[in-house]
Amino acid sequence: MSMDDVTRFTTALDQNPEDVPSYLGRAAAYYAQGYFQQALEDYDRAIGLIIKLKANALIGAGDLQGALDVLSQAIAANPNDAHSYLSRGIALSTMGNNQQAVDDFNAALTIDPNNAAAYHNRGIAFAALGDVAQALADYDAALSLNPNDPMVYYNKGVAHKQAGDYQQFVEAFKVAAQLGFDQAQKFLIDAGIPF
Repeated sequence: MSMDDVTRFTTALDQNPEDVPSYLGRAAAYYAQGYFQQALEDYDRAIGLIIKLKANALIGAGDLQGALDVLSQAIAANPNDAHSYLSRGIALSTMGNNQQAVDDFNAALTIDPNNAAAYHNRGIAFAALGDVAQALADYDAALSLNPNDPMVYYNKGVAHKQAGDYQQFVEAFKVAAQLGFDQAQKFLIDAGIPF
């Protein structure tokens, strides 16, 4: 393997930053060239993604405790992996353990302060805890990093509705609908509100 392989795998990762085979290939290329630290970083990233995929499968199968166990092991093995904290936070939030979820989202953001998904999911947890102001601040932070995410606009709208701000609720739903989010479109159509 050569540095050309590193370039090829890096290009693939630019297109799909969660492509496990590309991380493994680039790690092997780095290793072959004697760049052991870079190889280790890519292997850690691949392992983290595999664990995230396994945890997501466990969540999909309804085994939330199994997902928590896998993610807790991943965090113990690599406490600097923001993705594991994010995934465990999502599992905790799904189980209704929103304060613990906030703690994991905080950990993810400490490691990766530009993680839009961590802001979005922390906003969901804060909304569930009744802290609408913090939820809205997190949704705004997520949108500053990823301004075309219809789910964030949808959840921002729900938070505005929770706060009693109907106008902002409708405005956020309009943006979510314009970005193609079906639930927002259905609500606006059923309410007779053009978007």
